[in-house]
Amino acid sequence: MKKTTRLIITLVSIIIFSYPPNTFSKSIVLCYHKVGYSIDDIYSIIPEMLEEQIKLIKQLGIKIVGIDYFTNSQTKEEKTISITFDDGWRIPKKTLEFLKKEVVNPTLFIYPTVIGNKSFFSWEELKKLNEEGFIIGSHSYSHKFLKGISDEELNREIIHSKEYIEKKLKNNIFSFAYPFGIADKKAYNLVSKTYNISFVVDDEPIEKIKPNKLSRYIIFNHTTLGQFREIIDNLYEKSNLSYKVYYIKSNVKGLYAKLYHFPVLYPEGSVMIVPSMSLGPSWIKQTIEKLREFNIEVWVFVNETYSFPFYKYEVYYERIKDISLKNVCLSLQKAIDIIGKPQVVLTWGDGFDIILQLTNSKISKIISVNPSLNGKNTQKEIESNIKLYKKLISEGKYDFESFKQNVQISVLLNLAFLIPNKPTPFKNKFGQKSNLQVFLEHINRNLNIKMENTTKLQEFIEKIQYSPFYTFSVVEPLNYYLEINELWLKLLKDPTSLKLPKTIILYNSQYAKNYETIKKIKNVRGNYIDLSTIEILLSEEFINTTISEVKNNYF
Repeated sequence: MKKTTRLIITLVSIIIFSYPPNTFSKSIVLCYHKVGYSIDDIYSIIPEMLEEQIKLIKQLGIKIVGIDYFTNSQTKEEKTISITFDDGWRIPKKTLEFLKKEVVNPTLFIYPTVIGNKSFFSWEELKKLNEEGFIIGSHSYSHKFLKGISDEELNREIIHSKEYIEKKLKNNIFSFAYPFGIADKKAYNLVSKTYNISFVVDDEPIEKIKPNKLSRYIIFNHTTLGQFREIIDNLYEKSNLSYKVYYIKSNVKGLYAKLYHFPVLYPEGSVMIVPSMSLGPSWIKQTIEKLREFNIEVWVFVNETYSFPFYKYEVYYERIKDISLKNVCLSLQKAIDIIGKPQVVLTWGDGFDIILQLTNSKISKIISVNPSLNGKNTQKEIESNIKLYKKLISEGKYDFESFKQNVQISVLLNLAFLIPNKPTPFKNKFGQKSNLQVFLEHINRNLNIKMENTTKLQEFIEKIQYSPFYTFSVVEPLNYYLEINELWLKLLKDPTSLKLPKTIILYNSQYAKNYETIKKIKNVRGNYIDLSTIEILLSEEFINTTISEVKNNYF
């Protein structure tokens, strides 16, 4: 009996250690939603952009596979990408034909309560697509947030949805995508018992198989080709990009900081860029290029808080509620430790406040454009802001008003880059004009950027489009802005309580009061420039000032 037991143990051991755990060289699953032309829906990607992204995948020689790839238990060595679409929105006929030709087994994750409604696929269309190679998966029964709901509701959303879709399509449904990208433990357990594989949203490549929590990246309508290329580059052991990315871990949910390094062969100086939370670093791309021409290496600190699922209040608030100025500063400190050498810092808006919170000897000089608060720097106004933010936070609210304008600019930017001379698809809003004309007029009117030269404009668009950085954030973490107001209240009451290295403030009339407060701190001087923040960042004056100050610091 003992010999038999030992033999069984030995055989089991051989079987276990002969087959390695389910691992993948690296795989990426992309999550799209709608395909079409929308000026304000962040989930509606322009058809031309979708095609451009898939062409880029193929140019890089990356294999496109269906999600059934992840049901195979064997270890994989290939680098792969899978294409998925959520909800069941109808895809334009031309795009469908493109997908059938260029993409292996794209997936549609659907929920039955909307199928057959206006703008959504019908059951007949889904059955035909399924027969033509599209994989159909469940996205629950009614897109309910799978957290803290009853067993009865959970069974309907997870089990009944599978049975219902299978009955309609007469085919096995083996995959599930969690509504809003997350769920609770009870939902995860039930899904793992019901489906072979399921997907969350957490912007990571898949390296080890967790069948009930496979990762996906959401692609938004404001995702630039540069940002898309960076996602795809996660598949390479040695980066195909001209820069290196350091991922900075945070203990705070929702805060994903990165440090970008743009190296030069023989660096003679170092510059770190700390952008505003709202106005992204893509606007400073030409300054980065110019600095590198002078053998100055550039580091860019980025808080990636702008790409959360936006369409569900509970999910959104839960993910950003703990993001604060102090936590962002902790991430910045880690970034400075990575760089590990004295540097000049370029910053603007509330990026200046992050620096203001640090007392770091590695920063030798600061050049700041229009620092924070937009001129609202009287003690009474700031105290009013603090009171309002505390009220909103206690009620679990947030504000998205500023995001609409930012999304519009991103959509018009993509159109101006991809199809500049074609008529705008938004004729009712902009009239009979080309996409390039619309973008030019829109930024001139809304951002005060005076650009008349079309060639120069197209160069500017290309720089932003191939930048890995965002143009604007759509996220407004209230704790973050509460602490900024508290910092400025402290600054107003006693400017000498804070210390700065040598600091140059470039400001316009809107921020003149802020400069009057800041200049009371030792080592601060200022230059008045009558331009908007974006115009200053794009201006020759800013580039020349930056290069001159960096030279003085290093050369």
